[in-house]
Order: sequence, then C-alpha cells, then structure tokens
Amino acid sequence: MPVLAPAAVAEDVRSLTKVSGDVYRARSNHHYSLVVITSSGVVVVDPINTTAASWLRENLGTITDKPITH
Repeated sequence: MPVLAPAAVAEDVRSLTKVSGDVYRARSNHHYSLVVITSSGVVVVDPINTTAASWLRENLGTITDKPITH
C-alpha cells in the first residue's frame, strides 16, 4: 500500500485592491468583501470572519487613516 504525503498547507491569501475611487475589494483566500471610504469614515461590508476582520483592521492604515464607522 503506498504511503501518501500530507497535503501542503497553503498560506492565507489576503489583499486590499482598489476598485474605483474610494471603493476597495478586501480578499481573504477565496472570499471577498467591500470597503468604502467616506468623508466620515470607513464602511466595511461583510468582513467574512473574525480572522479576516482582524487582518483588515490591522491593514486599513495602508489605504486610509479614517476610523471604521460601519
């Protein structure tokens, strides 16, 4: 009987990509959410899960210094 090697563990893929104007797409592996920067703050639509939301909070400073409002 052949011995199977364990499957490789893939690294998490996360990114913030500008879509247009102040609208960004947040990626966490194969899931996407939306980030919109407004005059009063940042709106995050469906931050996916706790891990992705924490990563997003830590990395929003790369695109804005405004606080998350919604």
